[in-house]
Amino acid sequence: MGFSDINDEKGLFPPECEDVQSAIEFSENRERVVFHCLEGVSRSSALAYVVACAERGPDKALSILDFNLHWPNLLIVRIGAKILGDSRVLSVIESKMREYR
Repeated sequence: MGFSDINDEKGLFPPECEDVQSAIEFSENRERVVFHCLEGVSRSSALAYVVACAERGPDKALSILDFNLHWPNLLIVRIGAKILGDSRVLSVIESKMREYR
């Protein structure tokens, strides 16, 4: 996977549904998965959160993030919410991020 760290679809290489779907599928039936990006702040934390949402739902998935270190890319989360068919994937994290602004 290779995409830019942007929060809208107008960037150089925006994340696409296929990227997020691939991460979800790759993670299925695996005990541990590590996602990484250049800084480890937004793209990797967003993918990790979406995968955790697929496994245990958004409320429990929040526990994998430290908002003093991670600031998940909301475009990736938005795509993940669409793939998972759960609008709470996005609304739960947006609510939590507002607490840290």
